[in-house]
Amino acid sequence: KRRIETMKNWYSAGALGLLAVLFLALTMLSGTLLTGARLDLTENRLYTLSPGTVNLLRSIEEPITLRFFFSDEASEELPMVRNFARRVQELLDEMAARADGMLEVERIDPQPFSEAEDEAARNGLESVPVGQGGDALYLGIVGTNMLDGLEVLPFLSPARESFLEYELARMGYT
Repeated sequence: KRRIETMKNWYSAGALGLLAVLFLALTMLSGTLLTGARLDLTENRLYTLSPGTVNLLRSIEEPITLRFFFSDEASEELPMVRNFARRVQELLDEMAARADGMLEVERIDPQPFSEAEDEAARNGLESVPVGQGGDALYLGIVGTNMLDGLEVLPFLSPARESFLEYELARMGYT
């Protein structure tokens, strides 16, 4: 009887070990096979590009660079703005992933009195004073192509979030 109990314990331990190995193998396999796969479960499908935008991104004929200017430090006290900026960045990243290498996204944090801030102002981006020190908050995009094309979204307002995909897609089209 004792021998049977010992064998049962060995079988149980072996089964647990086998389950652990199977779990690890399945986790590693799914991580490899499902890289880049996304599932949008938000109510308004906020993280899913429309079919028109996807078609537009696939039809880009010359490389486009979108430079996203966002004042990270100046927005520390503004969680709504920071969340919106994260949403913009995620949307830009998704668009770049769908553009077959024809859309490059750069994120720039224009610190006060820096070359990046001068570039933002030179390209027509609008700053909004925030905080007690009057720090400048930039939240805009400059789009350029290989020739001479320049498109600017001077300030992305969180109140116009529902138009964000359209405005970004329009930048890629013109």
